[in-house]
Amino acid sequence: MKKIVFSISTLVIIITTCLLFVCSPSANAQKLRSFVYDKDQNKETVFLYDSTTCVLTPHLKYEFVTSENGQSKTKKAYRWNADDKMWIPSYMFIVTNVGDSQIQEFARWSAEKNEFCLNRQKAIFDRIDGSNISNYISFKWNDRNKKWEIIDGEQFEKNIALLVNHSKNIK
Repeated sequence: MKKIVFSISTLVIIITTCLLFVCSPSANAQKLRSFVYDKDQNKETVFLYDSTTCVLTPHLKYEFVTSENGQSKTKKAYRWNADDKMWIPSYMFIVTNVGDSQIQEFARWSAEKNEFCLNRQKAIFDRIDGSNISNYISFKWNDRNKKWEIIDGEQFEKNIALLVNHSKNIK
């Protein structure tokens, strides 16, 4: 009986040691790659750094544009295409402040149309005066009708009721 116990424990130690050596390189592989950022006021470039080869590879690029009055900010994102060695547009995000409200718009790049027109979405965040309550309404673009449609009509009705009730309470 002792011989069987000894051989099973020996087998467990051998398997554990093998797994340690097999799994260790994959755990270290994540440490071998990291991100390096190059930032300035209007753009940010993200590189992948491989510490084994000491090579920086472009990964993402962001361009920022702020309107002259500071009310609108645009962020365009690009992904690096290693085959063509060029930046390919990915998405655009626009934030516009109007009073206490904020309008956020998002669109993905369409290579066919050569513009940001895919998966267009919009959200309007509105802070109710004199409170910490904030409402939002989200929209998606309908290509067939060429207009914005409310994503969650039920939530929209609740938000309208909240606004109406709040305005009655102010008077």
